[in-house]
Amino acid sequence: CDNSGLTSIPDPIPSDVTFVRISGNTIVRVNSGAFVNLPQLQTLYLNDNGIQSIAPGALRNLSMLKKIQMQGNELTSLETDTFKDLPQLQSLDLSNNKINRIQSKAFSNLPSLSSLKFTNNDIVTVDETAFQQLDGLTDLYLASNNIVDIPSRAIQQLQHLQFLTLQDNNIQVVRNDSFNDLKDLMFLHLESNDIQEIELDAFSGLSMLRKLFLHGNKITAIAGNTFVQLASLTSLDVSSNRISSLASSSFHGLVGLSTLQLSDNKFTTIGSSDFPLLANLTYLYLAGNPWKCDCNFNDFKNWMKTATVLQD
Repeated sequence: CDNSGLTSIPDPIPSDVTFVRISGNTIVRVNSGAFVNLPQLQTLYLNDNGIQSIAPGALRNLSMLKKIQMQGNELTSLETDTFKDLPQLQSLDLSNNKINRIQSKAFSNLPSLSSLKFTNNDIVTVDETAFQQLDGLTDLYLASNNIVDIPSRAIQQLQHLQFLTLQDNNIQVVRNDSFNDLKDLMFLHLESNDIQEIELDAFSGLSMLRKLFLHGNKITAIAGNTFVQLASLTSLDVSSNRISSLASSSFHGLVGLSTLQLSDNKFTTIGSSDFPLLANLTYLYLAGNPWKCDCNFNDFKNWMKTATVLQD
């Protein structure tokens, strides 16, 4: 039923279907009971229909449903119990809508949900209890929205979260309680924001974090011990910022770091003492800085001759 000029969900839909795709139409609202008597339905695509609202109960009794895609619609909010009692649902994609707030009680009894996507909406705020019942969530996509403050109280309830995207928002500060209790988090995207400050202990508790992306922000300095608790980190990208110098302990604790990107900053010189404990460092990116190759640079050049590091 793609691009068929539909203005409502077809009725009836054969009761034995496992896959429904109704995309590229002009369906403004998904009414309650739109998908009744579809006990075998596993995949539902409702992309690019211009949907503005979903009635509570529109998706009820879909006990086998595993995947919902509703990209490219006109949703601005989610009503209470919009997504409720879908015990097998694993993936929900609401990207490319106009949602400005993630409210509490929009999600209820979704024990299998592992991936939730809100990429490219207009989200400014996330209610503290918005994700309260999403205990199994591992991947959360909040990139390309209008978020100013990291919704720490909301995401801290997602204790099995492994992948979090917050890039391309308006975040200015990474606070010291932003990611508390996310002990399983492995990938954190904070690039392309307006970050100017990273508070001490901002990344505390992220013992499993593997990759941290901070490029394309407005960071001017990296304080000592900023990353001290990230022993599992293998890749750190702070390129395309405004960093001109490093503290002697800026990278303390990064015992597993293999890739460090410092390109396109404001460095004029750098010392070998800035990298003393990065025993596993393999790739170091320094291009695009306004280097002054004077005597102060000699220590670093000598260190590079003895270090087993590939530089750009």
